[in-house]
Amino acid sequence: MKAMEERLQDIIDKYLFHIGIVMLIIASVLIRWHLAPITMLSADYNHFIVPWVDFYREYGLAGLAQQVGDYYVPYNVILAVISYLPWPPWIMVALISCVADYVSAYYIYKIASLLLAEKGSEIIGRIPQKAIIAGVVTLFLPITYLNSALWKQCDGIYVCLMIVSLYLVLKGKYGSAMSFLGIAFCFKLQAIFLLPLFALLYIGRKERFRIRHFLYIPLMYLVGGLPAILAGRRITNVYGTYYRQMKHEGYDAMTMNFPNIYGFGLSDYPALQMPFTVITICIFILFALFLQRYIKQLDKGNLIYVAIWCIWTCTMFLPGMHERYNFAVVLLISAFYITMSWKKLWVAAILNIISIVIYSSYLFAYSNYSLPVLSVFHILAYGYVTYDLILACFFKKKA
Repeated sequence: MKAMEERLQDIIDKYLFHIGIVMLIIASVLIRWHLAPITMLSADYNHFIVPWVDFYREYGLAGLAQQVGDYYVPYNVILAVISYLPWPPWIMVALISCVADYVSAYYIYKIASLLLAEKGSEIIGRIPQKAIIAGVVTLFLPITYLNSALWKQCDGIYVCLMIVSLYLVLKGKYGSAMSFLGIAFCFKLQAIFLLPLFALLYIGRKERFRIRHFLYIPLMYLVGGLPAILAGRRITNVYGTYYRQMKHEGYDAMTMNFPNIYGFGLSDYPALQMPFTVITICIFILFALFLQRYIKQLDKGNLIYVAIWCIWTCTMFLPGMHERYNFAVVLLISAFYITMSWKKLWVAAILNIISIVIYSSYLFAYSNYSLPVLSVFHILAYGYVTYDLILACFFKKKA
């Protein structure tokens, strides 16, 4: 008996980290398992997803010949396939988005491993452990399970594809990276927030990165619309989906409950849309000029930092931002600081708290908060990261 207990203790000592990670993953699954059946809190699910699936239950895949909702064709194909299953729609809608959470966590682990390897950790054995922690922690960020399991949104899908794209960039596979970004774009227009990074990489004359790679995004978009065209829908109707989406009521607001620079009373001034879109482009042009002038090549850590900043800049300055559009920023910056700089995790903490508050306003009708106050903290966090990025890229300070 004593020998058996000693053997058990040896196993625990040797595999405690692995046991702990497995238990954490199981816990993350249980959280989603508990939240997924709750459908009454998501108006989007009840007012849109359910009627759309019911439509496809009546018409099947042939229903792709009609415009259903404001999503592009690939997500409608998923809904059409779900309609053939005998279960309530929430099961597969939540499951697909939750699976995307775990795929994201896996590729965040792989990205973190590359960053730590480049950083040159003194104890090589600690590299995978720290990378694993970075990936697993993302599964417990409230925005992930609230978005995928409770809200039953598909933000996790396109963000997952963006993260895969970033991993492929780090591996130097630029054609594949652009293809995955194109697929992400087919699921959500906001995937385009990562495009400035690729423009900066091209300007920086990265090896094997060619102008033709940018064509992969429209190519994926064209291919993504084929199922609807084959079903009989007009070409202009299919490929004009995102244009019509931006014209929907409410999208002319400068911000839709998102605490950015428009959170101080500018939300109802659509005349500002064009000027501030131009200003956003100018910010990227200015950054590109400095990058091209002072930096010949970004290391992997700064490349990911620039990617986070690009997405965040889009959400901070572009008009019509929804509370869910910084999903990728919260996910990536949390994992990035866990991997590269624990002392800066306070920035990720601010973003996670802000996300909890604005998610709660939709899901739980929470109204005891001030959008201007949230905007102040959000802008301060963005300003710090911008300052820190400039130090890291232009003055060779550690990110």
